[in-house]
Amino acid sequence: MKANLYQVGSTHVLAVAEAMTHAECAELKDLVTRAMASGSGKIALDLSEVPFMDSAVLELLLQLSKDCAARGGRLKLVSPSPNCQEILRLTDLRSRFDVQSSVEEATRKA
Repeated sequence: MKANLYQVGSTHVLAVAEAMTHAECAELKDLVTRAMASGSGKIALDLSEVPFMDSAVLELLLQLSKDCAARGGRLKLVSPSPNCQEILRLTDLRSRFDVQSSVEEATRKA
């Protein structure tokens, strides 16, 4: 998976730069789990370069959001691409996530 993991303050930012499908779920889960283990549980997932995500990824994101909350943190979705925004809308999952317009906004409100 093309991804860059870095930290801004107490928030781990994971910027993904490709479509996310069931094939990327294990790696995505591993990256987020490692980030949670080494920090506050605050994760910003930058989706600006993600052209598509499938139902397996949506299920995983819901679980990771719960995992972050259990650690006192939060999973924030950052700047979803237009297609990802539409997927969130069509699946009626938009309201289940904290969606921010930029990494700066996501980390400022951390």
